[in-house]
Amino acid sequence: MTFPKFPLLLCLFLGISSTIFAKERPLKLEAHRGAGHLAPENTLEAFRKAIEIGVDGIETDVWLTSDKVPVLIHGMLEPFAGYAEFKFGYANVSTQTLDTLKRWRLRNGQKIITLAEALDVCKGKIDVNIELKDFREEVVERILDIVEEKGMLEQVSFSSFHHYLRKKLTDETERRNIPPMSFGYLSHAYNPKFPNYRHTQPGDSINFDIRYLQQYRRASLTQI
Repeated sequence: MTFPKFPLLLCLFLGISSTIFAKERPLKLEAHRGAGHLAPENTLEAFRKAIEIGVDGIETDVWLTSDKVPVLIHGMLEPFAGYAEFKFGYANVSTQTLDTLKRWRLRNGQKIITLAEALDVCKGKIDVNIELKDFREEVVERILDIVEEKGMLEQVSFSSFHHYLRKKLTDETERRNIPPMSFGYLSHAYNPKFPNYRHTQPGDSINFDIRYLQQYRRASLTQI
């Protein structure tokens, strides 16, 4: 069987290029909400599994309770609400105290955990990418309080669909006189919402849903 020369050369070029770029910017593997296929997501067990299998980092989602404690739950992005599914039905974690939430069981049988509990498991073992699901600026302050207390500034990075939180993070690190922290802009699958750099600060990464590339390949590459 013979192959056209041009596609073959193109494949060789892409292979060489990808190797070069991989050396310059090595890929890092993050476990989404912990090792969510090996244990219930956003649980200490899922984080321990991620550490056990040797990935580079963990991604997790944070909302504030009504008494301003960062807890780990995916919630709902639209509308802006930290709804979780408990045994009895849905409840918004943002309107409940931590003590109340700890008395309830999620549908998967687990209890909601705090960011502090998760960081205790991860400290010195694995990087943590904290996705700011909560849209309120105070979430940045409350998280930094805990990260500083745990001495994990170098292990933690941030990401969010709420792009304006980048400025809050920058302002808060400057106010506290701590090193700048990495921030990744997230974009939706069907409406990427790429950051407008005329109105916001540069981030360290732009992460978009691969489903958007699959559906609108040409348009999304133009936007990128």
